[in-house]
Amino acid sequence: MQAFTPHFGNPSRYGGPVRLANVLVLVCFLLGLPSGIARSQVVPESSQLPIFFKLLTYDRTLWDVQEPRLRIGVLHRKGNDDSYANLTAMVEVLTQAAGKTVNNVEFEFATISWSDQDDLARKLGGAEIEVLYVTSGHEDFIEEVIENTRSRGILTLTGSRGGVVAGLAVGIDLDGDRPRIEVNLSALDAEGHQLDSRVLRLCKVVQR
Repeated sequence: MQAFTPHFGNPSRYGGPVRLANVLVLVCFLLGLPSGIARSQVVPESSQLPIFFKLLTYDRTLWDVQEPRLRIGVLHRKGNDDSYANLTAMVEVLTQAAGKTVNNVEFEFATISWSDQDDLARKLGGAEIEVLYVTSGHEDFIEEVIENTRSRGILTLTGSRGGVVAGLAVGIDLDGDRPRIEVNLSALDAEGHQLDSRVLRLCKVVQR
């Protein structure tokens, strides 16, 4: 895993009218995104990333700290072709987004590849990340993933269908021909994160 070099910024705080306006921006943003199929990803990674970045601006846990930071891990299951394809595509779009900010904070990312449970625990324990994107190929390993993320306060994201129902916190699926954010409230709470309630009204809320 590559080393992080933190960048800090000064995020805007939550305000009534301003935040409501931003929620409306998110609605228009989602409605304007094209749908598409990318392997087992029902929404292409190039469309997933801007949705996730927009959503993260409404995560109170990330920004209500003195020195907010955004370090993202991309979790790869070694030996799994779907996971590798998803990893490659997500790394490409993250690299293309270099220099952009989320809530005025520059993001950084690193890949985390694992092979067994001890390997996973060791690497997530030393990753020092706030957010983990879980690639395809982890369908049979969700319990192992959340065992390590929840105890460390790491927010889990996925673009794989079924991941949110299985216990990850936030995902993207299709509602008709448009992307739809899915949120598992129990998982979100277990990971120690909180989303603005007005944003949750725009999401499909599932309970495990």
